[in-house]
Amino acid sequence: MLDTSEELPDYAYPSEHITVDGNNYIGMNDTPSEELSPPPMKWQAVSLSFQTFLMWKPDTAGASWVSLRVTSWGAQWLVDWNGGTNKWDLTQSGFTANPPSENATRYPEWDANRTQFEYVAH
Repeated sequence: MLDTSEELPDYAYPSEHITVDGNNYIGMNDTPSEELSPPPMKWQAVSLSFQTFLMWKPDTAGASWVSLRVTSWGAQWLVDWNGGTNKWDLTQSGFTANPPSENATRYPEWDANRTQFEYVAH
């Protein structure tokens, strides 16, 4: 998702810096979600894939953003409708835990702009 503003929004990454055994890491926290359709659906499966780019822009007039690293990650879940409770039950879920990053060899490509979505803080 593209953020077109020059100022980073308050939910921009990196969200934290972590030092473990003298090594510096950048921590990131995201919570993907999906609105569930109401019954008569009996179950829904969701699988989401993302790439997060670490980018840098020199503090020089006319400088451009440069891709440094990219991390691929995802989340998936399966829910079943429980007619007894009239709620969705989470029956399976998973996510990419501590995904590795690699050198970025390209710029990120976006298919949406953050202004198209409502940001909901949890």
